[in-house]
Amino acid sequence: MKIICSKEPLLKALSIAENVISNKNTLSVQSNVLLTAENGMLNIKATETTLKFVADVPVEVIEPGSVAVFCSNLFVLIRKFNDTEIEISSDENNIVIVKQKNKRNSEYKHRGINGKDFPVVEIPEGMNFFSVPIKIISEMIRKTIFSVATDTSSKPISGVLFEKKGNTIKMVATDVRRFAFIKKDVELEGVEDCCVIVPTKVLNEILKLSGEDGDVQIALNTQNLCIKMGSYLFISNLLEGSFPAYEKIIPTEFVGSVVLDRKLFLEIIDRVAVMGDKVVSKVVLSFMANRLAVYTENQAIGSGQEEMDIEYNGPDMDIGVRIKHLMDVLNVTTTPNVVMYFKDPGRPITVKQENDLDFIYIMAPISVN
Repeated sequence: MKIICSKEPLLKALSIAENVISNKNTLSVQSNVLLTAENGMLNIKATETTLKFVADVPVEVIEPGSVAVFCSNLFVLIRKFNDTEIEISSDENNIVIVKQKNKRNSEYKHRGINGKDFPVVEIPEGMNFFSVPIKIISEMIRKTIFSVATDTSSKPISGVLFEKKGNTIKMVATDVRRFAFIKKDVELEGVEDCCVIVPTKVLNEILKLSGEDGDVQIALNTQNLCIKMGSYLFISNLLEGSFPAYEKIIPTEFVGSVVLDRKLFLEIIDRVAVMGDKVVSKVVLSFMANRLAVYTENQAIGSGQEEMDIEYNGPDMDIGVRIKHLMDVLNVTTTPNVVMYFKDPGRPITVKQENDLDFIYIMAPISVN
């Protein structure tokens, strides 16, 4: 095999492959990427136990062929190259030679393996793809993935629920203490309804590519999710188990609500949090007539309090909330104002974007004392 290619598209594909590969042991086949050169393309494949990745990079193919090579070293080496064009070749002993095209005084040799020994990476049979705008999918991921449980052995809540009913897509995430829900209406004629739990690893990779325009192609079966984004393909296993019945969690009755300037509120929380107890990580929100006080205390170093004007006509109420839970939702919402709904200090608080019924965030309060 021998190719010449531009550095940047190759580096981008290898960067994704490096993220996908979880086992960095040099003795593992899965720590390698498979490089296959033919028909003016370099096909790159990477795999680990739950996620597979395929990319096509335009190249000048001087000699077709395939070889597998340790991904991490190849990626780091090419990243450090100054030349904008890279030459990669392999011999009959699977030695992979990497050069900067215009700098003939340097040469790097990698011990590769025969491409035939690399695990098979292909789309499962019977997968039917449907299209959704990248901007919609990335927004849905961004507004749910932060609520996924990261410190639990319960697999269902370590992923994001993806549900399709008719022309509506829903995504839901929870770590038990909080819950994020978003839905979008899209044209999906002829696509079967489904409800699956998607691991966060593939969703994070999609988010990294979300700046690109166009559509994302999605296909599902009972075990796998396939995502096509331009010249990239991800094949992910799905998580097993039963996701919590999220419909029952959404409150429907409130005694008070308040419209908050999102940016101002976030800035206040961020400043007050400096004085907070790092273990408890709590702020107290004191709602009064047309005024909100944000307070926290750390017995070791002191306290912090700020106030802001609000439009509020409900009963005076003190509610304790986790700082991270509050800042997370304020960082992903995009409207100038957010609306907070509550019933009493012991009941969950609901946060929505103003004039937006598609996104709902619910967080459990904590004791004020």
